[in-house]
Amino acid sequence: MDISIIVVTWNAKKFVQECFGSIREETRGLSAETIAVDNASTDGTADMIAEQFPEVRLIRSATNLGFPKGNVVAVEASQPAKYVCLVNPDVRVMPGCFRELLEYMEKHPKVGVVGPLTWNPDGTVQWSCMRSPNVWTAWCRALAIDRTILGRLPLFGGNNMADFAHDHTREVEVLNGAFLFIRRSAIDQVGLIDDRYFMYGDDIDWCLRFRKAGWPVVFDAEAEAVHYGGGTTRRAPVYFYVEMQKANLQYWEKHHSRPARIGYLASLWVHELSRYVVYSILCMLGESWRARVGFKAEKSLAGMRWLLGVIRHGSESTGAGTHNVAAAS
Repeated sequence: MDISIIVVTWNAKKFVQECFGSIREETRGLSAETIAVDNASTDGTADMIAEQFPEVRLIRSATNLGFPKGNVVAVEASQPAKYVCLVNPDVRVMPGCFRELLEYMEKHPKVGVVGPLTWNPDGTVQWSCMRSPNVWTAWCRALAIDRTILGRLPLFGGNNMADFAHDHTREVEVLNGAFLFIRRSAIDQVGLIDDRYFMYGDDIDWCLRFRKAGWPVVFDAEAEAVHYGGGTTRRAPVYFYVEMQKANLQYWEKHHSRPARIGYLASLWVHELSRYVVYSILCMLGESWRARVGFKAEKSLAGMRWLLGVIRHGSESTGAGTHNVAAAS
């Protein structure tokens, strides 16, 4: 077995159907298995997989395990394939993607993780590479420097690498967890994805661990996929936005010093406050503006409320919370 392809699903039947259809097409002729872990979907996702994709090994969870834990369950249940590929359920695999990634890894045996060029549904390039977070990149994002002309320079490109056009293959610090193609021997050395995260932050953490162990992380511009984004979170964007902030701080608590965390929290406060003010002003300009940016103002307001809780209670509020996903329905 060359590849174990793993997809963790939760209530996104339309996206999941397209995802598995593309996986089926692109694994023809390859030595691959596909495993789905369904996190207690209530929209019929698991039944659809069982009916339409009988070749997929389906693991039904009675509860929502979260993304990292779901992947851990699948990896532990997989065959001892040479590579493990984690694919988000809102991804469509483009022609030749798996073959390109497989060939790249075969030609570069020291590389631990590789990921494809990902497109937005509108045909624009999606930022799928990141820098490991630090105080400087956090402030570049908070002050929106990475969105100005200065963002074209590596010094000001921020976490999302706004300075990189994603037009050539190169080693990077972090790959977006929407699509990770990983050498099994690297996992055996580094360990599985940290399931103390719930659905965000785990990719940044894992890539850092691979690089620290001497396994380079590479962006492969020759492999392609479409990532719709928010396939499982668009039902409750404000809730999941706060969960993302919790996970990010969880990462900072694990890998950064207290002074660095204070600098990060300060940048985050500036980020949320400045955007809330701007979006609120825009909402006053009329219904069309409210429709465009109203939910963004809500997200920033929710972010500030969470930050106030962190300031009041310290680390008790920084974890990923209870993950009552039912409350987000």
